[in-house]
Amino acid sequence: MRKKALLVVAGALVSSALVAGCAAIIGAASGTLSENLATQENGGVANKPLMNDGNEFTSDKTGSPMYDQNDPNWMDHEKLSVAEVRLKEPGPIHKVVARTKDLDMPLPQGMVVAFDYLSMDDEWIQVREWIRNPIPRVASVGMNVEGKGARLRIRRPSSVFAGGGAGGDNTDTGDRIVYELEIYRYLTDEEVAAKAAAEAGAMK
Repeated sequence: MRKKALLVVAGALVSSALVAGCAAIIGAASGTLSENLATQENGGVANKPLMNDGNEFTSDKTGSPMYDQNDPNWMDHEKLSVAEVRLKEPGPIHKVVARTKDLDMPLPQGMVVAFDYLSMDDEWIQVREWIRNPIPRVASVGMNVEGKGARLRIRRPSSVFAGGGAGGDNTDTGDRIVYELEIYRYLTDEEVAAKAAAEAGAMK
């Protein structure tokens, strides 16, 4: 998993506009957003199905990422708790939103929260990171990339690997309750015009 053009300021990540080869250009696109591409209805596949059922009133806890059981890096995967969606068709990704119940809880020692996207080369690339609070319950990140999916990634707290921490007081495993993980792209001018025409026709 790589990081692209990252700058951490006061515990929150601010993405720079530097470009290196095919690097992500954060916040470079704007316009009219598509419908949520990450729903089951649109062919999205999530590690926890309730996170892409299109119903914000259902939820599930983040959990293990999707990976091949023969992956030699399986131990690294198990250190993560994610809300993850793979898209039916790879393409532009311009915005990712995680609608959660408790992401704004304090971050225990060693816990990191981040947004990643899955590149066309099947590599997870980080575009935003929090190493301290505050984190909003509804967290989002803008990007301008071609990708196959996205995830909210949580690096589990140090206490998970130390038998519960000092005195076993910290029972936070890093799992968080997520209602929806949403992925959007910006529509082209032609798509915006077609959408406007269709809406106008429906009003007649």
